[in-house]
Amino acid sequence: MVFLKIFLTCVLFFSSPALAHDGEHSETMIIEQPYAFSTAVNAKTGAVFMNIKNTGDTDDKLIEVTGNVAEIIELHENIIDPDDGTMMMRKIKDISIDAGSTATLDPKGKHIMLIKLNQDLQVGYQIPLTLVFEKAGEVHIIMDVIAPGTTPEKKETEVSDKDDSDFPEHGFSHESHHF
Repeated sequence: MVFLKIFLTCVLFFSSPALAHDGEHSETMIIEQPYAFSTAVNAKTGAVFMNIKNTGDTDDKLIEVTGNVAEIIELHENIIDPDDGTMMMRKIKDISIDAGSTATLDPKGKHIMLIKLNQDLQVGYQIPLTLVFEKAGEVHIIMDVIAPGTTPEKKETEVSDKDDSDFPEHGFSHESHHF
C-alpha cells in the first residue's frame, strides 16, 4: 500500500504539466500568464489575456474558445479607426501563432471577449476555459481573475485535464486569499 501511494504521488508530481498537452499535437502550445480583470457588479462583458507560445515547427491558429463563464465567447481585436483615430473593437475569425513565435493577447490588441457573463468576475476567482487550436486541438486552462490595472504573476498556466463541466456553478472556483 505504501508503494502504491509513493507511485501515485510520483505520477501526479511528474505529470503536472508545464506544457499544454491535452491533444496529440497540443504539447507545442505553452500558455503563459493567462488572466482576466475583475468586473463591476452586474457587468455583462469581460476579457481574457495571455501569451500563447508555439514551440512547434508548424504554424497554428487559435480558432475558438469555450467555457461556462459567459454565454458568448469570441476572439476580438482592438483597432484604430483610420477616419477619426478612435479605438474600436471587432470580432475576428482566428489568432495566428507562427511556429517558434508567441502571440500576445492584451488589453490594447487581440483578446478573448466574454459576452453576457454568467457571474461577476471577482478577484480571486479562477476561470476554466478551453482553447481550441486548428492543429494542436483542445487545451484546457485555468486562469486567475485579477484587479484591473495590475499584472498577473509571472507563471505558466495551470493546464487542466478537466473540461468546463467539472467546475461548480457557472464554471468558476474561488480560492480564499488573505492579504
